Amino acid sequence: MKPKVIIRYGIFGGEADGRRLRQVLRDAGYVITHDIAAADIIIAHSAGCFWLPPSKPNQRFLLIDPPYWPGRSVAERTRSRARGHLHFHAFGHSGRAWFTRNLWVLYYGVRDFRRTLRIAQHVRTFDLEKVIADRNVTLVRNEFDDWLTPDLAPLQKNNPNMRIVTMPGDHDHLLYNPEAYINLLQSD
Repeated sequence: MKPKVIIRYGIFGGEADGRRLRQVLRDAGYVITHDIAAADIIIAHSAGCFWLPPSKPNQRFLLIDPPYWPGRSVAERTRSRARGHLHFHAFGHSGRAWFTRNLWVLYYGVRDFRRTLRIAQHVRTFDLEKVIADRNVTLVRNEFDDWLTPDLAPLQKNNPNMRIVTMPGDHDHLLYNPEAYINLLQSD
C-alpha cells in the first residue's frame, strides 16, 4: 500500500505553487490526500506547521522551517526574509521561477486574506515545542532560513527522538527543490 501524504502550505503558499512538489511525491510512489486523518505523512512548510492535528500511531511529520525563533521579533524575521528575496539568484533560482513564485505569494495573500491575518496573529504565540512533543518528527532547517532559529538544541532536548536535518538554501527551498525532501522521507 502506498503511503498517503498531505501537504500543509505556509502563509503565502498553496496548491498552485506546490504543483511540482506533488508531482515529485507521486513519481516517488506517494499518494496525495486532502484528508489529514488518513495521512501517513504530513509535510508542513513554514506556517503550515500551525494547527497540526493530534498524532496518530505511525504518523510521520516532516516540518520544514516552522516560524519559531525565540528572541527574534516577527518584524526582524520579516525584514530579513524580504532582503533574502532580493538574492534569489544566490540560491540558484531563476528570475522566472522567482517571479512566478512571488505572483503566487501575492495571489494567496490576497485571496486568503482572513487566513493570512490569522497566521500573522498566530506567529507570535506559536509554540513549536508543543507541536513536536511525542511525535515522529523530522525537522528541517534550511541554512539561510529567516524564520527558524539555528539553535535547535532546546527542541532536540524536548523531543530526543526528533531527527534534525540542515539543508542548503532559503526558506522556500522546498518549493524549488522538492526532490531533496522526498529523499529525506525515503531515508527515514
